[in-house]
Formats: sequence, C-alpha cells, structure tokens
Amino acid sequence: MEDLEDLRLVGDHCLLFAGLFPEQAIVRNLPISYFVKVGQTAYQQYRERTGELIFGVLSESFVDVMDVLQTLREFEHEDVSMDPLNAYQLWRDTGSAQAWNVLRRATPALPGNSLSFAIN
Repeated sequence: MEDLEDLRLVGDHCLLFAGLFPEQAIVRNLPISYFVKVGQTAYQQYRERTGELIFGVLSESFVDVMDVLQTLREFEHEDVSMDPLNAYQLWRDTGSAQAWNVLRRATPALPGNSLSFAIN
C-alpha cells in the first residue's frame, strides 16, 4: 500500500515542480521535462495498479495541467518562471504551449524542432 502512495506522491510532486516551481529544476541542472516524464510515469503506474481512471487522465494531460499551473504562477508573480533556453527545451521535449508562449515573448524568431531539419 505504501508503494502506491509513493507513486501518487511522486506524480504530485513532479507536477508541482514542473508547474509551479520550474526554477528548482533549473537550479539543479535538470530539464523540466525530466519532472514531466517521471510524473507521467508515476501517475500511469498508479492508475494501472489501482484502476483509478483519473490518474490515467492526469498522466495523459500532465503537460496541459503543468501549463495551467505555470500560467497561474505567471499571473500571480508577474514574471516568467523560465528562461528562453529552458522554455525551448521544454517545448521541444513536451510540446508545452506555455513554454512556446515564453519563447514567442522572448524572440520573434520561430524555433524549429530536430525533425524540421531533416535532409532529404
């Protein structure tokens, strides 16, 4: 039973770090997407073991929920929680809409992902 609660807590903590405290990942030289992947996996495993469907939804919607939390934080503190380089990495790794918005405010240039540079 304790292992199940640990999975849920890992998912919750990862969501909080990625959504409300992304600078903690940056300070530790971890990509924010690390917390996304670990959190999604923890929620998915919790759903598989308990059958609670909401955790499957949380796993699938992790990036969207993270984006909402980051947006709320930005409104509250009136500052951006990540620099453009970390925003690019998060956008590239997860497709985060909030990370894309941070990039668009930082520069008019459009970043590309690695797939857009494929040579024929």
